[in-house]
Amino acid sequence: MEDNCSCTRITASMDKVFAKDVLAAAHDIGISHLTCEMGRGVMLRPGGGFRNLFFGKNALLEDPIQIFSFVVASGQARAVIEFFAARLRMDIPGRGTLYAEDIRIPASFLSLPPLPLSLPESAPQLMASDLMAIRCITQQGEGNRVAEIGLRTGTGVPAITFGTGTGLRNRLGLWRVLIPAEKEITTLVVDEAHAETVMDRMIQAGSLDQPGKGFISLSPVSMGILNTRFAAGPASQAASIEQIVAALDEIRGNTEWRRKSLNPSAKPALRRFLTGLVNFSMICNEGLGEAFTRRAMEAGAGGATLSLLKHIDLEKSQSKVSPAREISVMTIGENQVEEVLEALRQAGLFMEEAAGEVQISLVPKACTFLGDAGQ
Repeated sequence: MEDNCSCTRITASMDKVFAKDVLAAAHDIGISHLTCEMGRGVMLRPGGGFRNLFFGKNALLEDPIQIFSFVVASGQARAVIEFFAARLRMDIPGRGTLYAEDIRIPASFLSLPPLPLSLPESAPQLMASDLMAIRCITQQGEGNRVAEIGLRTGTGVPAITFGTGTGLRNRLGLWRVLIPAEKEITTLVVDEAHAETVMDRMIQAGSLDQPGKGFISLSPVSMGILNTRFAAGPASQAASIEQIVAALDEIRGNTEWRRKSLNPSAKPALRRFLTGLVNFSMICNEGLGEAFTRRAMEAGAGGATLSLLKHIDLEKSQSKVSPAREISVMTIGENQVEEVLEALRQAGLFMEEAAGEVQISLVPKACTFLGDAGQ
C-alpha cells in the first residue's frame, strides 16, 4: 500500500490582468512552485432590446483567464486562502474564484513537497464552506452550453479550459468517427446544497448521458470565495447587485443566506450514476503524458483528458521540473488506484526525466453514457 501525503490544492481562477498580483502574493509567503493553465471565463451578456437580434437570448461574453494552482500543507490552507483573498481584493465582484480542495499525493510521486510558509496576520475573510466542484468534459465548442447553467441559476461563475480526450473514443466503435478528440473542460464551484440540481441541469443541457457527448462529475471543495459577478454591463444604479451581495455578506457575517431554492426539473430523468470514484491527476514534463496515460489505461483506467500546463518556479531552482508540463486527468475506481500507480511507477513516472506527480481527490458521483447494459 502506497503511503500518502495529505495536502490541500489551492486554485485561483482570475482574469489575466491579475496574474502578476497572484505570483507576487505567492512569492511573498514562500510559495515557490505553481502551475498555470489558460482558459476563458464567461458571463451573461446584458439581455433585452436591440442587442439580442444579433447575439440571441443566451449569448455569453468571454474573457481570457488564467488558472493558478499550488499545493500547501492542509493545516495552512485557511490562512493561505485568507491571505490571498485580502491581498487580491477578492471581495470585489468579478475578481475571480479562489478555493481549496483536499487531495492526497502518493509519497513517491511527490516531486515538490509543500514547504512551511511565512504567513502574515490577515483579517478573517468571509468564505463559503460545504462546496462542490462540478467538472464537465464536452466536445470542443460545447462548453458554453453547460457553463451557462451556473450563470442562469446564479450558483457559480464557470471557468473553461481545453484538452485532448483519449480512451473512450477507442471503445465506441462506429461512434468514434463522430467524436472529436478536442475537448473543453468546464469547472463550476457551487454550494453543496445546489450541486446535484445544477449537475442534473448541466446533464440535460449537454445531453451528457448520450453517446460521445461528455462526462460530468462532482468533487468536494473544503472552502472558497466565489465570484458573484454573473453578468456584464454598465451599472445603472448606485450599487450593483454584486456590491449589494458583498455588503450583505459582511452584515450577516457569513454566506449562508445566499442559499436559494432551485426547483429540480419537473420530470427528472432516471439516470444511472457512477460512484466510488476518484479523480486521478497525473502531472509530468511535456511530451511524456500520452505514453504514461497509455500505461495507465493498460492498467485499467478507462480514459483521460490531457491538457497543457505551465510550471512556474519563483525561486529559479535547479529542479528537474520543466516549465512545460502536461496533466492527464482520469476518473477511476478507488479500487484501481494501486494498480494504476504501480504501472506508472514501473513506466518511470517518478524518475527525473518525467518529474512526475499524482494528485488524487474524491468523486462521489459522476455521469456519462453507460450503454444499454450500463457497460
